[in-house]
Amino acid sequence: QVKQQPDSAQIRRPGSNHAAGEWTLWAEFLLAMCTLLAACGIHMSPLGFNLMVHTACSVGDMNSVLALTTYMHTHTHVQFHAGMLSSILSVYKVPYAAKCDLFLHMLQSSARVGAHSEWSNVAVQVNPTLVLYMVRLAESLDDVQHLCQVVDVLGREHCVELGAQDIEQLRSLAMDSAQIREELKTWKNV
Repeated sequence: QVKQQPDSAQIRRPGSNHAAGEWTLWAEFLLAMCTLLAACGIHMSPLGFNLMVHTACSVGDMNSVLALTTYMHTHTHVQFHAGMLSSILSVYKVPYAAKCDLFLHMLQSSARVGAHSEWSNVAVQVNPTLVLYMVRLAESLDDVQHLCQVVDVLGREHCVELGAQDIEQLRSLAMDSAQIREELKTWKNV
């Protein structure tokens, strides 16, 4: 079971708390407005959601990110795609544990949404590179808990089976990627 919300004390926010507070109020207003518009059959465009999610990431407000992405799955037909997830995961100021929580949250939301026929076209496009990325990061940080969670969610809710040989292959593939090695150096300091 994925933690509902990351501990706000673990989230580093640039600037003053006042600025972060203003963003939280704006996100709450946006969600309320989106709910009202959705009731009238009006949905925010994918570009609008992308902008809001990236803004939330820029201030390290993972609570708002989770709220926005959950809303996207449950109230709209906006697709949360791999590129958008990749952008969120690349925000270095967000703690690694919070990134893992978001990643698992999106995997589980995708599975739940996909289970309903009326939402069959709404799902996270899980890019194998992103899965490799998260598995490798968890492994490099000796984060066994998150590593097991990622593998468990993939197997239980996405019918993806990863055995010992698969994990070993993922490890070797990751080590061959200069980009991942460089980003790992940065993420270890987060």
